[in-house]
Amino acid sequence: MSSSGIAVLWDSEVDWQGDKPFNEDYINNSYSVFSNIASRKNSEVVIGNFSWYENERLTKAYCFRDGEWVKVENVEIDGIFDKFKFDNETVDIKKEMHSKLPVLNNFELEEICKDKLKTYRKFPEHVPETRMANKKNVEELLEENGRVVLKPRYDFGGKGVEVIDDLRDYEPRKDLLVQRFVDSSTGINDLGVDGVHDLRVIMVDDKPAASFVRTPDEGFISNVARGGSMHHFEVDEIPEQALNIAKEIDEEFHEMGKRVYAVDFIFDSEGKPWILEMNSKPGLVFYGDEYIRSWKEPLMEEVVKDLVELVN
Repeated sequence: MSSSGIAVLWDSEVDWQGDKPFNEDYINNSYSVFSNIASRKNSEVVIGNFSWYENERLTKAYCFRDGEWVKVENVEIDGIFDKFKFDNETVDIKKEMHSKLPVLNNFELEEICKDKLKTYRKFPEHVPETRMANKKNVEELLEENGRVVLKPRYDFGGKGVEVIDDLRDYEPRKDLLVQRFVDSSTGINDLGVDGVHDLRVIMVDDKPAASFVRTPDEGFISNVARGGSMHHFEVDEIPEQALNIAKEIDEEFHEMGKRVYAVDFIFDSEGKPWILEMNSKPGLVFYGDEYIRSWKEPLMEEVVKDLVELVN
């Protein structure tokens, strides 16, 4: 086949069993919109599993053409939108991809965002104290704060995150981190948000492109994948302190080229924003909700624009 442009690469979310790339229709529908946006910009999107990558091509992939998903094989690609996991198992293939093709995001930026310990070490003044979660570290932070957050070093979407206040609830796991607990239950006064929350600011290159607050159904974990609710705010409503931190972070990434990433903030009882984590793969799906689509589709447009410029 001739060059097919932009490969969006995932891991277990995409397999070869069905007629569409994803098991969930709301994701298929969102990426059909994504594909149509690219088509209007004279680029074609193919969606695949990262394991299907082989020397600047995909052995197989899905493509949205003429209103339906089709399977294609032996597809040459010009660039990659990296949506697959970052961990010790995928580092080598990511490095290989970066050495041969333009990739969104830059590998160094990806590493800083996906490795939560690296995020802390890069921005220690803005991230709550974070350590490897051995028993000694967990015990010390519990004694200092009364409550700690345990989270996987590399995972995302709130997976494996828990808040504990007793050492008896600690179970050692590989690549587990312990982080100082920040009580966000006082909300965000500037936005009229009450209770536990986090504020996501999505950056496309050097500009905030979208912003929303997530609130949990219960407890402290507000990720939508864990049952949280999403409330959109206009970019010009982002509290100044958080916006200044986001801009400060982006200055560190300025030399890394085209970039799309999210900074997740929580606000403590003094109204100070803290970076909860950073995400180099902020979600673009609409969850079948027209309200979410109304502000996420413009974000998609910005991301596709970056990808098209990256590969041309």
